Amino acid sequence: MRTLTSKTTRDFPARLEQVGRVRRFAREMTAGHPCADDVILVVSELAANAIEHCGQRDCGRIAVQVAHLDDVVQIDVRDGGGAGMPQLRHAGEDATTGRGLFLVDSLALTWGSSRDESGTHVWCTISCSCHGSSMAGPAAA
Repeated sequence: MRTLTSKTTRDFPARLEQVGRVRRFAREMTAGHPCADDVILVVSELAANAIEHCGQRDCGRIAVQVAHLDDVVQIDVRDGGGAGMPQLRHAGEDATTGRGLFLVDSLALTWGSSRDESGTHVWCTISCSCHGSSMAGPAAA
Protein backbone atom coordinates (compact mmCIF):
# COMPACT_ATOMS: atom_id res chain seq x y z
CA MET A 1 0.00 0.00 0.00
CA ARG A 2 1.30 3.44 -0.90
CA THR A 3 1.65 6.11 1.75
CA LEU A 4 0.33 9.60 1.06
CA THR A 5 3.03 12.14 1.89
CA SER A 6 1.34 15.30 0.61
CA LYS A 7 -1.71 16.41 -1.34
CA THR A 8 -2.49 19.92 -2.53
CA THR A 9 -5.45 21.14 -4.57
CA ARG A 10 -5.71 24.55 -6.18
CA ASP A 11 -8.55 26.12 -8.17
CA PHE A 12 -7.96 28.17 -11.31
CA PRO A 13 -10.27 30.17 -13.57
CA ALA A 14 -11.20 28.06 -16.62
CA ARG A 15 -9.36 30.28 -19.09
CA LEU A 16 -6.50 29.16 -21.37
CA GLU A 17 -4.24 31.97 -20.15
CA GLN A 18 -4.29 30.24 -16.73
CA VAL A 19 -2.37 27.18 -17.97
CA GLY A 20 0.91 28.95 -17.14
CA ARG A 21 -0.25 29.35 -13.51
CA VAL A 22 -1.25 25.67 -13.44
CA ARG A 23 2.23 24.76 -14.72
CA ARG A 24 3.89 26.91 -12.01
CA PHE A 25 1.73 25.20 -9.37
CA ALA A 26 2.86 21.77 -10.62
CA ARG A 27 6.49 22.95 -10.65
CA GLU A 28 6.17 24.11 -7.01
CA MET A 29 4.65 20.80 -5.96
CA THR A 30 7.37 18.69 -7.61
CA ALA A 31 10.48 20.86 -7.18
CA GLY A 32 13.58 18.69 -7.11
CA HIS A 33 11.78 15.45 -7.94
CA PRO A 34 12.92 13.20 -10.78
CA CYS A 35 9.41 13.15 -12.23
CA ALA A 36 8.90 16.93 -12.17
CA ASP A 37 9.18 17.46 -15.95
CA ASP A 38 6.67 14.69 -16.69
CA VAL A 39 4.23 15.99 -14.06
CA ILE A 40 4.46 19.56 -15.39
CA LEU A 41 3.84 18.42 -18.97
CA VAL A 42 0.91 16.18 -18.02
CA VAL A 43 -0.70 18.81 -15.77
CA SER A 44 -0.40 21.36 -18.59
CA GLU A 45 -2.07 19.03 -21.07
CA LEU A 46 -4.89 18.01 -18.71
CA ALA A 47 -5.58 21.60 -17.64
CA ALA A 48 -5.60 22.88 -21.23
CA ASN A 49 -7.95 20.06 -22.27
CA ALA A 50 -10.29 20.71 -19.34
CA ILE A 51 -10.40 24.43 -20.06
CA GLU A 52 -10.86 23.98 -23.80
CA HIS A 53 -13.64 21.43 -23.51
CA CYS A 54 -15.54 23.01 -20.63
CA GLY A 55 -15.17 26.46 -22.18
CA GLN A 56 -18.06 25.58 -24.45
CA ARG A 57 -20.28 25.53 -21.34
CA ASP A 58 -18.58 28.26 -19.27
CA CYS A 59 -17.48 25.91 -16.50
CA GLY A 60 -16.03 28.76 -14.47
CA ARG A 61 -13.17 27.03 -12.68
CA ILE A 62 -10.99 23.95 -12.76
CA ALA A 63 -9.42 22.20 -9.78
CA VAL A 64 -5.94 20.69 -10.04
CA GLN A 65 -4.69 18.27 -7.40
CA VAL A 66 -1.13 16.96 -7.05
CA ALA A 67 -0.61 14.15 -4.53
CA HIS A 68 2.66 12.42 -3.63
CA LEU A 69 2.42 8.74 -2.71
CA ASP A 70 5.81 7.10 -2.09
CA ASP A 71 7.24 6.62 -5.59
CA VAL A 72 4.41 8.12 -7.67
CA VAL A 73 2.66 11.43 -8.16
CA GLN A 74 -1.08 11.40 -8.75
CA ILE A 75 -2.64 14.22 -10.73
CA ASP A 76 -6.35 14.96 -10.81
CA VAL A 77 -7.93 17.72 -12.91
CA ARG A 78 -11.63 18.49 -12.44
CA ASP A 79 -13.82 20.79 -14.48
CA GLY A 80 -17.47 21.74 -14.57
CA GLY A 81 -18.23 19.16 -17.24
CA GLY A 82 -17.94 19.70 -20.95
CA ALA A 83 -19.70 17.79 -23.68
CA GLY A 84 -18.37 14.26 -24.16
CA MET A 85 -15.74 12.32 -22.28
CA PRO A 86 -11.98 12.56 -22.82
CA GLN A 87 -10.82 10.08 -25.45
CA LEU A 88 -7.40 9.00 -26.59
CA ARG A 89 -6.95 10.05 -30.22
CA HIS A 90 -4.17 9.57 -32.68
CA ALA A 91 -3.78 12.92 -34.39
CA GLY A 92 -2.75 13.06 -38.01
CA GLU A 93 0.71 14.26 -38.93
CA ASP A 94 -0.59 17.72 -39.89
CA ALA A 95 -3.05 18.07 -37.00
CA THR A 96 -2.49 21.00 -34.64
CA THR A 97 -4.51 19.45 -31.79
CA GLY A 98 -5.39 16.01 -30.49
CA ARG A 99 -2.11 14.92 -28.92
CA GLY A 100 -2.74 15.81 -25.27
CA LEU A 101 -4.09 12.50 -24.01
CA PHE A 102 -1.60 10.64 -26.21
CA LEU A 103 1.17 12.39 -24.24
CA VAL A 104 -0.57 11.57 -20.96
CA ASP A 105 -0.97 7.93 -22.03
CA SER A 106 2.73 7.77 -22.97
CA LEU A 107 4.01 9.26 -19.70
CA ALA A 108 1.55 7.91 -17.12
CA LEU A 109 1.50 4.51 -15.45
CA THR A 110 -2.29 4.72 -15.47
CA TRP A 111 -4.92 7.30 -16.34
CA GLY A 112 -8.67 7.53 -16.54
CA SER A 113 -11.67 9.80 -16.47
CA SER A 114 -15.13 9.93 -14.99
CA ARG A 115 -18.07 12.26 -14.70
CA ASP A 116 -20.38 12.99 -11.79
CA GLU A 117 -22.78 15.77 -10.81
CA SER A 118 -19.92 18.21 -10.25
CA GLY A 119 -18.34 17.67 -13.69
CA THR A 120 -15.60 15.71 -15.40
CA HIS A 121 -12.35 14.63 -13.84
CA VAL A 122 -9.26 13.15 -15.46
CA TRP A 123 -6.59 11.59 -13.31
CA CYS A 124 -3.24 9.91 -13.87
CA THR A 125 -0.32 8.43 -11.99
CA ILE A 126 3.26 9.35 -12.87
CA SER A 127 6.13 7.14 -11.71
CA CYS A 128 8.95 8.78 -9.78
CA SER A 129 11.72 6.23 -9.75
CA CYS A 130 13.20 7.80 -6.68
CA HIS A 131 13.01 5.23 -3.90
CA GLY A 132 14.52 6.70 -0.79
CA SER A 133 13.99 10.29 -1.95
CA SER A 134 11.71 12.58 -0.03
CA MET A 135 8.39 12.85 -1.83
CA ALA A 136 6.90 15.28 0.62
CA GLY A 137 7.33 18.28 -1.66
CA PRO A 138 7.18 21.90 -0.54
CA ALA A 139 3.53 21.67 0.49
CA ALA A 140 4.43 19.36 3.37
CA ALA A 141 7.21 21.61 4.67
